[in-house]
Amino acid sequence: MNCKHCEYPNNENWFYCKNCGERASSPKFTSTMFMRNESSKRTDIEFSTTTLDAHISKTQKDKQLKDSNMWKKRIKQASMN
Repeated sequence: MNCKHCEYPNNENWFYCKNCGERASSPKFTSTMFMRNESSKRTDIEFSTTTLDAHISKTQKDKQLKDSNMWKKRIKQASMN
């Protein structure tokens, strides 16, 4: 692998280039924080675009809507029988 700045060979995979001193390669991981919700599914929250409180509020509203629709569907099915 070569340095992404000066193309100097980096065969030993050093973090910083021995020639130019810059970071030799792009980061392999992001600094995005990952949270888990109540059903243990991984949810990616990009904190630069929303706050944790706003995300929690939206998630709660979405869950209430989903539950409400589920109960409406079950009541409709029960009334048909």
